[in-house]
Amino acid sequence: MIVILCCTLFPLVALAFLVGLLLGNIDGAMALVYFNLMAWPLVLIFWVLPIILFFVFRFIQKKTYSDEVIQINQLIYEELRVRKYIADEDLTEEARELKALYKRIWD
Repeated sequence: MIVILCCTLFPLVALAFLVGLLLGNIDGAMALVYFNLMAWPLVLIFWVLPIILFFVFRFIQKKTYSDEVIQINQLIYEELRVRKYIADEDLTEEARELKALYKRIWD
């Protein structure tokens, strides 16, 4: 939610600055610049830091998910490689489900 706020608030401030310049309100435009410069530490804390944390945690989550999927695929492959030449009737129910799952994933 903070990312949406950060991405929409900055363009609004920039638009207000440009409108102030175009309408000849130089004092108002400069006041916006001064307020933003004085609030720069707050901008870093409340805007930039949450955006950076959002993307860092998103990368970590994607990497963890990818690693888990790779591990699951390796386990399925090893399990099916061992049972490749066994007839389906001789397999346990779990092994048959695993084989069907693997076929659905890769076919």
